[in-house]
Amino acid sequence: MHRNGQLITVPGLTARRHAEWLLWSGVNPCDPQPVAPAPSPTSTDQLNAAEIDRVKENA
Repeated sequence: MHRNGQLITVPGLTARRHAEWLLWSGVNPCDPQPVAPAPSPTSTDQLNAAEIDRVKENA
């Protein structure tokens, strides 16, 4: 939504769209959701290094 030329976030609309997405995707919001493990620093560093290398190759 825009107000005075600025993009604003409407919390109620955001929650509604999220609920619609859950309904569409077949996720039951009452089911316990698995918690993804936090990425290890090593894997994040490796991913960042790979991305930097990829950007340098395409520059």
